[in-house]
Amino acid sequence: PSHINEPAGMHPISSPAAHGKIESSGISYRKQLEEPEIDMHLPFPIKLHYILSKPEYHHCITWLPHGRAWRITMPKEFEKTVIPRFFRS
Repeated sequence: PSHINEPAGMHPISSPAAHGKIESSGISYRKQLEEPEIDMHLPFPIKLHYILSKPEYHHCITWLPHGRAWRITMPKEFEKTVIPRFFRS
């Protein structure tokens, strides 16, 4: 598995399918396969890197051209879509 070199309990992204949590409805099955869950207890830099790697968030957060920093380009959209999914409020 891809997490073989990770310390025990440090699986940053886990699929509900991997844990036998797939519901019988086609909608939730597709949603769970497309949107893996991320551990809310992971450090901020790991979550941030994951968010920046996902194309579906590129419209509101993106790397700057030089690749050494990132920018939230649409703060309201980021607040509405990203923060509730990855951070506790």
